[in-house]
Amino acid sequence: MDDLLQEMIEPPVSKNDVARRRRLLSTVAILGLAGVGVTSLTTSALFTDRDGVEGNTFTTGTINLGAAAGDWSIAAGNMAPGDTVYSTLTIDNDGSLQLGYAASYLVASDPDGLADFLSIGVRAGTCAGPAANPTGPGTGTVLAATGVNLAAGETPLFGVAGSTVDVAAGDRILDAGESETLCVAVTLDTGAGDALQGKTAELTLTFDSEQTANNTAP
Repeated sequence: MDDLLQEMIEPPVSKNDVARRRRLLSTVAILGLAGVGVTSLTTSALFTDRDGVEGNTFTTGTINLGAAAGDWSIAAGNMAPGDTVYSTLTIDNDGSLQLGYAASYLVASDPDGLADFLSIGVRAGTCAGPAANPTGPGTGTVLAATGVNLAAGETPLFGVAGSTVDVAAGDRILDAGESETLCVAVTLDTGAGDALQGKTAELTLTFDSEQTANNTAP
């Protein structure tokens, strides 16, 4: 009798009810975990921003050395032994930085050996006499004076072409936008013989420059 009353008050749970309860508990657990996941995602999503300030513009200077006719050449024609020909050459600093420059010569063409009897001299300043046909070296400082018999290959006249600027070694200094004139003289030695009549030799002057700022010899 007691068992019958107990079954009427609390009827036995069927297998279907047990399965339904398990599914319900699983669903609640899954929803709970999903809720935790959403919470975590929500709290870790941060709004970000970035801002900057405009910087300064850094500009490098320029080195631009110019000669009146680029690489300068002079033909040794119509010269008698002992003659000297003169030419005024203008050197310009067309850049924005102070520079130092050096000069060298090259016997560009000498099929008959005339350069063996030539010498070169360079002075600062203009040559004496008419600009179109100068007749003397002027009174400027002597920058270079070679001996007779010009060397083969490129040979320094004054200064040192390279990565440093050294006034003591003869480098010339030009401020930005400035220029200077040089008087170049080429002399045919008195020892030139009859075999050199009507012969020519071509000499080329080349100028190399470097900035002076932060670029001096140790």
